[in-house]
Amino acid sequence: MFPIHGEQQNKEIETIKPRTLEIKLSDADVKRLAEKAGAHGLSVAELLKAFIGDLVCGTYSNGSDERMYAEQWFERCWFGM
Repeated sequence: MFPIHGEQQNKEIETIKPRTLEIKLSDADVKRLAEKAGAHGLSVAELLKAFIGDLVCGTYSNGSDERMYAEQWFERCWFGM
């Protein structure tokens, strides 16, 4: 996958809107996630948005290394096999 640029990226940006996803997590994991995001000045939503962008080579990506590591993480997990 290659990063999205130019006209394609502009078209995708036009479709950005709030989304609601339901995730089942323990109270402890919610706390850990909030602490990890907050320690770096991010909201949980911002952290997840950035990771998802790298994982799917999305509208916004943090760079080629980040995309590579997100893909490696996915492939190493049982659902990537």
